[in-house]
Amino acid sequence: VRKIPLIWSTISITLSPASEYFIRSKRDAYFDIKEENGVKHVVETQQFKNKRFRFIEKTLYKLLEIQDIGNSVRKQLESIGVRQHSLTDLVKNDLDYIESFFRFEEGNSFKKTQFIGKQEYIRRALKKLNEVISYDKNPNPLLSQFLHGDAYPSNIIVRNDNIRLIDLFNAQFGHWIFDIVDFIDYNRLFGNITEEQQKSLYTTAKNIKVGYVKEKGLEEMLESEFDKHTSIMKIKRSLRAIGVLSQSILRAQDGTRRRGQTSLHENNSYELAEQIEGYITRRIAYCSYLRETIKSCEYEEAKSLEVILAPYLMKYAADSYLMKYAAD
Repeated sequence: VRKIPLIWSTISITLSPASEYFIRSKRDAYFDIKEENGVKHVVETQQFKNKRFRFIEKTLYKLLEIQDIGNSVRKQLESIGVRQHSLTDLVKNDLDYIESFFRFEEGNSFKKTQFIGKQEYIRRALKKLNEVISYDKNPNPLLSQFLHGDAYPSNIIVRNDNIRLIDLFNAQFGHWIFDIVDFIDYNRLFGNITEEQQKSLYTTAKNIKVGYVKEKGLEEMLESEFDKHTSIMKIKRSLRAIGVLSQSILRAQDGTRRRGQTSLHENNSYELAEQIEGYITRRIAYCSYLRETIKSCEYEEAKSLEVILAPYLMKYAADSYLMKYAAD
């Protein structure tokens, strides 16, 4: 409890009188007991929610602080292999994620030749979107910042009110909003923060970054580009999450078939089945979120992607990305 997890799931359990008394008797408790239809749940208190949100804000400061620190030692980082992805790399990665999306949606009926027919149309749209946020042809220094590269709560440790970021395996240089979108949107989808809090976090991130770049005269550039670049990055990061989750699910299912199992629940594979179920739940959330972010993006190329993906995204309800893991 004292470590204040950034993500907390509602616990539905049968409470003994002793454990119920312990939870209720804690003067500074972060949890309470709520009863619905005769079932008792351990739920977050408002005190816990407020404290967690403060840590989320502090993590934003930390993510932007490491950008500034990383930029100051860029040559040393480049010498050990931290690099900037080229426009070609960015487009290829996005295209691979979309192919994984189609493979998952179409299952055994997926045909590579049919995807190739759509591929060039998709590639052109992705190239245009990535050109806006890529450093290749754009000298905007905000597009080449040091990034953690995997800014999810599992890589964030909170101890004694201090934030520590771990696992820099995916560290790279790129658009400064990259980590911010990953972190804020994941907390919106799975961390039980409200839409208003999500918006306030983006405003906070922008204001923090303005403070870092003001002395370099970049604040006007940042302000003018923020909303447009954020909308593109939301699409890209949703595509990445969907692609990676699709690949993980398909690999697990393929492994099950090769072992001759008809179900993941055979041969004591319950742990794997639970893992896959988690992947599927998150994939549904990201597909729904992608559907909304594409609609709200003002670039014509986003509309082109929407035309291609819409037949598959239509089945994901507009609000299914709101994973209500914690009770109000």
